[in-house]
Amino acid sequence: LPTLRGAYLDYVGWEEGQHDDGSYRRRLEHWRQALAGAPATLRLPFDRALPSHRTYASEVHRFGIPRVIAQDLRILSATSNCSTYVTLLSAFSLLLHRYSGQRDFVIGSPVANRELDDVRDMMGYFTNILPIRVRCDGSMTFLDLLGQVSRWIAAAQQHKAIPFTKLLELLDVSRSANRSPLVQTVFTFQNTPADAAAFLNSHFSLLDRVAVESQFELTVEVQDEHDELTVRIEY
Repeated sequence: LPTLRGAYLDYVGWEEGQHDDGSYRRRLEHWRQALAGAPATLRLPFDRALPSHRTYASEVHRFGIPRVIAQDLRILSATSNCSTYVTLLSAFSLLLHRYSGQRDFVIGSPVANRELDDVRDMMGYFTNILPIRVRCDGSMTFLDLLGQVSRWIAAAQQHKAIPFTKLLELLDVSRSANRSPLVQTVFTFQNTPADAAAFLNSHFSLLDRVAVESQFELTVEVQDEHDELTVRIEY
């Protein structure tokens, strides 16, 4: 194996050293303004009361999106100058708005956070949660919502280096024993081929994981592969 450029501990030290950097402070200010006054919870209509403490127990439901609908989604994305990820996230946001009745809420969306050359091949957990704030009102069309989400994602990508835990400290988000702070619902979009991969003359294939514990109340993961969209819901 080639020699790695560094260890995960080096990255942690580098990240902590960024706290006094001017660009780091500007990113913090962006999130402070963007999430000012954001509701701490998304109030979905559960069929039973939440336990007093989080149990992390979960179940999984899977289904496929018909190809004709998937193709229509891609066409809409192309004509709206946005990605399929943004279109699906916007549709999911609208669904959450309809079910919760909330006009202002926050969804989490994970990012790999491996853009730096020195960490692309480094072993370690770099994934960060980006908070996506959605605001809906009765006068908006779906294209309006699509534009709003697209602009938020573009700005969030420019400021994604701030760890989610740091954002919680910055915003002084209230905590409770039975809910995750600020983000209770997560949307994930995967378009990396899940076919068997070759590595050192060996072949690997991905196994579908069975949820045992879930960090969030609702996680929706969409896999885009071979012109098909499959959905995995963890709840």
